[in-house]
Amino acid sequence: MKKVRSICLMILGAIFLFLGILGIFLPLLPTTPFILLTAFCWARSSEKFHTWLLENKHFGLMVHNWETSRVIPIKMKWLSTIMMNGAIMTTVFTMSNDRWWLKLIMVAIAISTTMWIWSFPHEAESENDAIAK
Repeated sequence: MKKVRSICLMILGAIFLFLGILGIFLPLLPTTPFILLTAFCWARSSEKFHTWLLENKHFGLMVHNWETSRVIPIKMKWLSTIMMNGAIMTTVFTMSNDRWWLKLIMVAIAISTTMWIWSFPHEAESENDAIAK
């Protein structure tokens, strides 16, 4: 049973990695959450693939920062905020007015997701700061 779980997590990780890479080129598909999901799956299924992801020059630092400190870099916060809210607002303004409730839900999702993203630190806490607390 453990082997089946491990294989499923490896496959899911590969799918999330593919979606994350697609997100680099498609503005409505986010990259960061899919890469972090890849790390989550591979950390629980394959040390080899997880290590490869951590050593990757494009994604490694982001995954390491998330896994050790739950850090989202300021550049990623701004990029995700602009891209996500831009896409949602474009949809809201082009949608027909008879679906006001759907517009309201989309705006609520945009606001809550933006607040969640900005609730994380954008740089790792130094040892001195941690000791002072």
